Amino acid sequence: MAKNFKSANALELKNALELKNACVAKGKKTIWSNSTLTIKPNEITAIIGMNGSGKTTLLEVMLDIIPLNSGEIYILDQKPKKMRSQIGYVPQKYQLSASNVIRGYDALALGLVGNKLGISLSNKYIRNQIYQLADHLQINHLLNRRLSEMSGGQLQKIAVSQALINNPKILILDEPLANLDIQSTNEILTLIQHLKNHHISIFIVTHDLNPVIDLIDGAIYLLDGHAHYLPVKNLKNEKLLSYLYSTKIEVVHTKDGAFIRNKK
Repeated sequence: MAKNFKSANALELKNALELKNACVAKGKKTIWSNSTLTIKPNEITAIIGMNGSGKTTLLEVMLDIIPLNSGEIYILDQKPKKMRSQIGYVPQKYQLSASNVIRGYDALALGLVGNKLGISLSNKYIRNQIYQLADHLQINHLLNRRLSEMSGGQLQKIAVSQALINNPKILILDEPLANLDIQSTNEILTLIQHLKNHHISIFIVTHDLNPVIDLIDGAIYLLDGHAHYLPVKNLKNEKLLSYLYSTKIEVVHTKDGAFIRNKK
C-alpha cells in the first residue's frame, strides 16, 4: 500500500461490524430480522446464503445505502454514516464508463480524488500514491493498459486497488471471483491473503465457499430470515451447510485443506 497504509489502519478497534437485534425490510417485506453478531477487526469474513436471502441487503446497510428498520448496526464502533469514507467497496460488476480509453492509472487516480474538482490526475502526490500502491500490489504493468484490454483477473486487481487507494479500514468484495479462470482466481486469493496482514477487515460475498474456506476467519450466513455468524472451524459442518444450501453437502478434509461438495 501507500506508505501510511499500516499506520492509518492500526488504530485500536473493538469491532469491525456489530449488529444488535437488527431488522431490515424493503417495502412491506422483511429481508432479515432479530440478527445479533460481532465481527472482530482485521479478519476475513465470508458472507454467504441462498439467492434472495439478503446478502446484498447486508452490504447496503453496511454502506449506509438503506437504514435498519429496528435494532442497531456499528461499523468500526461507529454508526455507518460516519464511517463511509473508511470502506473500500468493489461491486460485483466492476465497470467504468468510457473504459475503452481509461487506463489502470486513471482508475486509481479517480479513486483517489473522487469528485474533487481542480485536481490534476498527474500531480506529484497522486502519482506517488498510485505508484506506491502499485508497487505493493505488484500491478505496475497494468497502470498504462486500458481497462478494455484487461482480462477479468487484471480488471479485478484494478478494482481492488482502486478500493484501497484511500487506505480504508474495511474492504467489501462482492463476488470477486465470479467468472474468473483458475489462474486469475488464484491471483485474487493471493492478493486477499496478502491484505490480511495490513490491518484491514475484509468481507467477501461469495456463492461458492470452496475457494475461500481456508482463507477466511469465519462467515456471516443468511438463513431462515436471520443473519448469523460462525468461525470457520464451526462452519465446516455438513448438517448446517446442507440446510443452508438446500442440498446434501459433504465436507472433505485433505492435507491441502478442506472443500465441500454435493454428497452422493
